[in-house]
Amino acid sequence: MTITNQRLLTQGIVLARMTSGTRYSLHQLARLVGAGMPTMQRVLAECIVRGVVKKSIAGKRDVYWLPAADELPSSQGGRSASLRETMQAYDAGNCRFRDLCLATRTGGKTI
Repeated sequence: MTITNQRLLTQGIVLARMTSGTRYSLHQLARLVGAGMPTMQRVLAECIVRGVVKKSIAGKRDVYWLPAADELPSSQGGRSASLRETMQAYDAGNCRFRDLCLATRTGGKTI
């Protein structure tokens, strides 16, 4: 039985190997950091969710890159404002549904 010396692939390792402004395919990044494809996909997905890596489609392939300063949101206020608006709309929809349910209850009584 052989024991392989594998290191854990982290977002920090991937980000340290990437050069700002350079676009990479998934295969290029996997070779660059010495990781398997599934592991690379998982780490890149986490980076995309955090907003530290951008993704788009070039031809048939996805490309990944570190966003330049002008591609980053100017502040988190815009993002949280958008989330707040979405949640307020969701809450308003739930209130309307609740009101409709209460209005159609048997007995005709509303609370």
